[in-house]
Amino acid sequence: MNAPVRSMTNISSLKFALFLLSVALLLAASLFSLTGKPPVWFDEGIFLHAGRTLADEGVFGIQVAPGRFEDLSLVTSGYPLLVPLALVVKFFGPSIFSARLMMMFFILGFAALFFLLAKRLYGTYPALASALLLASFAPLYGNGKSVLGEVPGLFYFMAGLLFLHRIETGQAGVDSARKRYLYSLLAGVGFGLAASTKPLFLLVAGGVFAAVVVRFQFWKRHLREFLNVGIGAAITLAVWAGTQFGGSVSIERVLSFYANPYVLAAGTITTVIKTNALRFFTESTPIHFAFLFVLCVIFFVSRFRRRERVYSSEVAILVFILLVLAAYLRTPGWYRYFFTAHVMLFLFLPPVLTRIGEFIHSRFRLSTGRLAVVVLALLFVVQLGHFIKNEYRYESDTTEPARIHLAAIPPKKSIMFYNAAELAYLYPRKNFSQYLFFNEGFEVGKESKDKLASGAFDVLVVPGANLAEVSGGCYALEYTARSYIFLTKDPGRCPEAGSL
Repeated sequence: MNAPVRSMTNISSLKFALFLLSVALLLAASLFSLTGKPPVWFDEGIFLHAGRTLADEGVFGIQVAPGRFEDLSLVTSGYPLLVPLALVVKFFGPSIFSARLMMMFFILGFAALFFLLAKRLYGTYPALASALLLASFAPLYGNGKSVLGEVPGLFYFMAGLLFLHRIETGQAGVDSARKRYLYSLLAGVGFGLAASTKPLFLLVAGGVFAAVVVRFQFWKRHLREFLNVGIGAAITLAVWAGTQFGGSVSIERVLSFYANPYVLAAGTITTVIKTNALRFFTESTPIHFAFLFVLCVIFFVSRFRRRERVYSSEVAILVFILLVLAAYLRTPGWYRYFFTAHVMLFLFLPPVLTRIGEFIHSRFRLSTGRLAVVVLALLFVVQLGHFIKNEYRYESDTTEPARIHLAAIPPKKSIMFYNAAELAYLYPRKNFSQYLFFNEGFEVGKESKDKLASGAFDVLVVPGANLAEVSGGCYALEYTARSYIFLTKDPGRCPEAGSL
């Protein structure tokens, strides 16, 4: 009688050990070198500044001059990221540490919901294996610690999927029907918040539509719940439209920008697609994605052929992955653009390997009971090696020296930030102007840039990479703070310079 008790104790201990290892990895990687790795960069700086503007001015926008703002029509992060960031700024002040600490909670929240959905779909052990693979995946922290929309969008998307799954697995009865109505509304809110966080998650709509088609008989019987999903999504997207689009940019330009954000010519797009497709055979991260993706396709083909039940949440994820992959192919090829699909593949890997082991055993009569464990362990070790290689060295905050120097600038001095929105976020005062260059089709604050030639500002702050664009005018080098250059107006070079 003692043997079963010991066996249950061993199983519980193993589950707890795997859970603890996942949590330890998530916390260690999220907190280690939080402000310096990855370094604060251009896109993150824009979102940081937008959060600061919301906190200080109550405006969803980018400050281009004192009291003047551009809306966020062509900025690809919305209120589900910016509102929490603005609250952080309100309570703790503008700092890289506090903003990225917020992102740590998004990482942990996404991982927790990821585990819960995997557990409900496939059981505890597969969920723990999926969570371990997610926790040891270095890009989760490379993309997740920066103040960007990917991980917050995944957090909201996962919340929507969990509520969607609860609708399908609920029990009959009046109370359960009421719960389904609530779950369906919350599922729509989750999907709408994801799409409002980053337009990439508008692709969720394609996944949900495909889920309805595949599970048509179920949703036909639960039409009210389906409509509730749409209502929840519509409410949150309406808030996004009201906060993101201030009317200064035409709808035609917005749609054109989202369809082709890098303003690539038709012939160039074809070349880009071919180049990106080749990456899945020649570069390690895309190869890793391709390996997981092929196994995922095998898994679903097998289940569809056997006419097994496939839940709406599974279909939504699968189609979302396919659409993200298609969208990635027409971008410059940065891995961040398929990251959201990449992490979702870990959800399916443990049951995929179990299914493959069962197939080999039934077809060839080979013992494959440990196949899934061995393959998962090997993949975990490979990922952990890459994870350690990326995380072992501490990196300091690259903006800190510039922040200290900014605080010492006299309040009456007018200042312009040239492609340095992260420093506008850290600047303790509001008397600044700003210019941001996104691409050939999109730049903000061009009027401020045009004033440089007349020496309209007392101080000009520019990243070293952009120094050549502003050198040779009315400004002379004053101070260098890591990668940022501080220039001051030189009356000898610009004797008739005006001022703001």
